[in-house]
Amino acid sequence: DCLKYLYFKEMEARQHEIVLATETTCEWLLQHSKFRQWTLQNRGLLWIKGNPGTGKSTIMKYVLQKMSHNKPAVQSKLVILSFFFHGRGSTLQHTPLGFYRSILHQILAHVPSELSDLVTDFRKNCEVKGKPGEKWDWHEVELRAFLRSSIPKILEYYSIRIFVDALDESGETAAVELVKEFQNLIQRYPNTSGSVFSICFSCRRYPIINFKGGLEICVDHENSEDIRTYIQSQLQDEKHQIVETIIQRASNSFQWARLVVDRVEHMRRNGKKEKMIKEEILRIPPDLNNFYREILESISKEDIPEVLNLIQWILFAIRPLSLDELRFATAIDPDPHLSYTSLRQCEDEGILAENNDEMEKRVKSISRGLAEIQLHDDIPVVQFIHQSVNDFLFDDGLQILFRERWESLDLAIGLAHNSLSRSCIRYIDMEEIAWQKSIDWNEAAESELAFLEYATTSWLPHAEQAYAKRIPQVDLLNYFYWPSEDLLGQWVDIYNTLDEYSPVCPCQKTTLLHIAARYGIVDLLSAALGTLNGIDIKPDPMDNDGRTPLSWAAQEGHIAVIKLLLATGKGEADSKDIDGQTPLSWAAIKGDTA
Repeated sequence: DCLKYLYFKEMEARQHEIVLATETTCEWLLQHSKFRQWTLQNRGLLWIKGNPGTGKSTIMKYVLQKMSHNKPAVQSKLVILSFFFHGRGSTLQHTPLGFYRSILHQILAHVPSELSDLVTDFRKNCEVKGKPGEKWDWHEVELRAFLRSSIPKILEYYSIRIFVDALDESGETAAVELVKEFQNLIQRYPNTSGSVFSICFSCRRYPIINFKGGLEICVDHENSEDIRTYIQSQLQDEKHQIVETIIQRASNSFQWARLVVDRVEHMRRNGKKEKMIKEEILRIPPDLNNFYREILESISKEDIPEVLNLIQWILFAIRPLSLDELRFATAIDPDPHLSYTSLRQCEDEGILAENNDEMEKRVKSISRGLAEIQLHDDIPVVQFIHQSVNDFLFDDGLQILFRERWESLDLAIGLAHNSLSRSCIRYIDMEEIAWQKSIDWNEAAESELAFLEYATTSWLPHAEQAYAKRIPQVDLLNYFYWPSEDLLGQWVDIYNTLDEYSPVCPCQKTTLLHIAARYGIVDLLSAALGTLNGIDIKPDPMDNDGRTPLSWAAQEGHIAVIKLLLATGKGEADSKDIDGQTPLSWAAIKGDTA
């Protein structure tokens, strides 16, 4: 059971996505003096560094496969562990928590006896707290401690090599802290048993600045022949001059070469001649970011709304969306005055792609080749082609897409989350969803309900993030037809059917007042309270757990909400919920006073 609850389904997804370009690429690494030195060290740390798009992940997958498949006889007792960070993936794919869960899962699978403390702790938590994932969850600090304590035990009998890819995709702070942890681990355990303990990680030059006690290999200085091999293998039928022009301008960037190869192939399919193709190659900026800029700046004003809609969904979704989910997400206009009231209308008007094949074509076309579809557990998931696309969008790309509406990055992020939130609500309000009397979640993913799980669990987190960027949330009153509770009640019913044990699942009889108070959305609460005069709605309603808006605000420590409710006389500080807790007792637990 412990093994099962350390596991998460995307654990190996990023590694499987990486395609080894051709048979002969990456071979230089095995002969590199620094790599050979690292393999001979009993305690070693190796940093494979380089600019974005230079092929670091491909190299990491290559060397991991070589080391795993070609263990020498003397290293038969070698434990190889790996983790590939994925900035475009789910939360666990790009956080230290996911790293520790994955590494400990691999250790427990290979040498379970050395993690007996973890298993004991897991069983104790299950007995005292209940089911993992519902009543309690793993924490980074405790898992890091278990990794530290397991290593000396493993080293008594085995050697260990750890491979970590794309450390920068964990975020600046996390990347710096993990490198410090790697350095400390290597230094902490002296070589007393003759076993090997070494770590190899890849990362961009930044944010790792203070790197001591380890070896470095700079991919930018070594990959020119690999890029040549890749381009030649992809454009075997092209004239020598075109291939050489691409090679000369690639500037050690695999990603740039890939984009240019795609453009050349597209031009060939459209009957373009050699002269025009060469002129186009020379016109393309040799710098990767400027190439992205050229792609976005060439989008016509008429196409911008469609492109921005797709880009926002891929960039700001709470988790990566499947192709089927994105098919519905992008079809629902967030504006209730413009949007259709049924999915059938969307399909009849051509707004909703008929199937996934059509949607895949739309994704590639609308994104101008910057998005791709990858299979995760046989489910097609949409993501950007490279982490550098995400980075560019935050640096300059969103400003290019917003054009004259641009004011600041914070505002753009807030508006994006606001738009996604409203599309989710509009989807839940579609006629086909409202007519559902019961939901078979096993069939939902392959029907018009494909987007229901995401819309149900994510409209509120998107609204929270929009509000955090100072986007007003008063219009939620209109989206939920306040003071009617029909649509909100439908959302509550769906959420309870979907995941009633989730700590954020709303209780039956939850109102917009509860939502606004629980999540600290002051403008929504103030507006809702201001409409209550003459309406038969209690200003201090109780949900099925006996919780009032004031109770939720006290639990979450939202001082502004507490003051608003008390100042307007809408909150009773001594009302008790079904557990006998009052808003005052919740505030005491939180440690706040108002």
